[in-house]
Amino acid sequence: MNTAGTTTFGEAVGNTTPLTSLTTGTLGTTDINGGAVYAGTQTYNDPVVLSATTVLAQDNADAGATAVIFWQTVDSASAGTPENLTIYSQAGTVTVNGTINATRIAINGGNVDFNGNVGSTAGLGVLTLNGPASPFDIQQSIQTAGPQYYGSPVTLSGNVTLSSTGTGAAGNITFASTVNGADTLAVNTAGTTTFGGAVGVQSLTVDRSDTLGSIALNGGA
Repeated sequence: MNTAGTTTFGEAVGNTTPLTSLTTGTLGTTDINGGAVYAGTQTYNDPVVLSATTVLAQDNADAGATAVIFWQTVDSASAGTPENLTIYSQAGTVTVNGTINATRIAINGGNVDFNGNVGSTAGLGVLTLNGPASPFDIQQSIQTAGPQYYGSPVTLSGNVTLSSTGTGAAGNITFASTVNGADTLAVNTAGTTTFGGAVGVQSLTVDRSDTLGSIALNGGA
């Protein structure tokens, strides 16, 4: 698909027969308003707008797509209505080259590339990436109003700040596996920051001075 206008999916795509692949052009905008896109490989070359809670997968049984790639921004259609985005994908690498602004995130693995900012204009609701445990490569900041969960090994490819405005369990930031990189990591939350694996970064700052946050070290190093 290649248009300078807006391509709108008003119904689920590939619900009866999944597509082998879906690729959008670079000139316009893709508006996903049908709740789901089912295709083996999904490449969004233009900015993506979510007008409904959205699932991206290979099929309607939530099998993992081979890869899901966003080359530009991903936003909710309205700043007042954060939309949820769930992506099921196969083993690979989760790469975030821009910032993320969402209500809550859970990164469990998969093969997903975010090459532009996510939620910078209109924040997402819950962002969930489901797939086999895969390296999670992050370069910039992630901000949420709720908890953050990283089930895969995290690699820093830039100086990264993770922050949550939630309190108590709603502000928990959890690394279930290792965190590594020759860059700095800053974590700011009033919840509990948990490191479940070894941490090897240039510098680590956990700012819990604003409220009663806490730190749990379970990784042994």
